[in-house]
Amino acid sequence: MWLGVNSRLVSAVRFRYFAFYLGNGTLAPDVLGPLGDCRPALVEFVSVSEMVFAILGNVLDVSSDGTVANEEDAARRAAQYARQYLGNEYVVEPPFEDGEVELPLSSRREPGCGRGA
Repeated sequence: MWLGVNSRLVSAVRFRYFAFYLGNGTLAPDVLGPLGDCRPALVEFVSVSEMVFAILGNVLDVSSDGTVANEEDAARRAAQYARQYLGNEYVVEPPFEDGEVELPLSSRREPGCGRGA
């Protein structure tokens, strides 16, 4: 029986590859290359890393059958955010749309939620 491809699984695999490229310094070298090794800054400024992954998730287009239509574009947009933040002379073209830089609801915590509440 054919069960089809789970689009969440495909997305998870894409995020894993993205994390690999980001972690070894080979993500969008045409965008991030001039910064040199930006990995220490991404560790220091965790909110930048959070937004980079949020942008990937917001831009990545995965169909219900698991086909990814724009993996390179999504990774490039995420890299542009890091470049803009870490090298403030960089201008993102085209500018980010609101939906691209929206954080997922699960990262927004209500007062009194979580540890120590």
